[in-house]
Amino acid sequence: CALHSNLAAVYLQEVPPRWTEAKAASDIALTINPEHVKARFRRAQAILQDNREGLPEQALREALTDLEAAQKTEPSNLQIKDEVLRVSRRIQRLDSQRTLPPAKEIVKKYIAASLLDRGGDCLDSLGYVWGQNESFVHIFVPAQGQRLSKNTQVQCEMQSQKLSLKLLGTDGQVRLNIDASLHKSVQPDESSWQLEEGGLFLHVELAKRDSDDEHWDRVWKGHPATRAPTAKEQKSLREMARSACQAEAEEEKPQIDEAKLQRWKDA
Repeated sequence: CALHSNLAAVYLQEVPPRWTEAKAASDIALTINPEHVKARFRRAQAILQDNREGLPEQALREALTDLEAAQKTEPSNLQIKDEVLRVSRRIQRLDSQRTLPPAKEIVKKYIAASLLDRGGDCLDSLGYVWGQNESFVHIFVPAQGQRLSKNTQVQCEMQSQKLSLKLLGTDGQVRLNIDASLHKSVQPDESSWQLEEGGLFLHVELAKRDSDDEHWDRVWKGHPATRAPTAKEQKSLREMARSACQAEAEEEKPQIDEAKLQRWKDA
């Protein structure tokens, strides 16, 4: 056991280190004595490969198992304690990346309010929010439970008058499935979709076809209508508000006594 444990140490100290051979030597040592602390620690080092980035999570957890077993045998060993802490923090970071905030928080924190202008919130009933400008309709679908993967979890088919959208979980279960006619026609060649913020939400961008009648009441036919005013109505409201502010400012100007002012000028 000591022979193969020391051999693992030699492999670890070579330049470049021979990780595979070091792990194999540690494996042999541990078949002889599963409680051997140095063999446990050296196998963990071989698995961690000098704590390089990009290690699979399974490798991190295997290394942590060896380190915790070694720490249990020698709880006062500071080197093992530090390594346990370092690996545990890396695993915690991975766990935190998988933990998603609620859908409403994703919308509030990561999606620009300007992209939700003149749209609607269908999050609770249908799983998406949307907005629009003169040229595009923006649809946002927040991830639920886990981040979205482009290759396996998103199916999006765009046609001039129809949009099919399906999101699958890693277990193959359907999380969202909308296959319906659009409220108005779009330009499929100018439309697109992408995952944003590392898979936190899906963003579908539909290019409007009719610029003269550009306001959309809803995304899909039969879905809830927005109560937002049209672009023309918004412009009219802004002009009315500006005029009201100007009128109010003029009303607030102090009245001048012209006769008294003339006497002051003469004096």
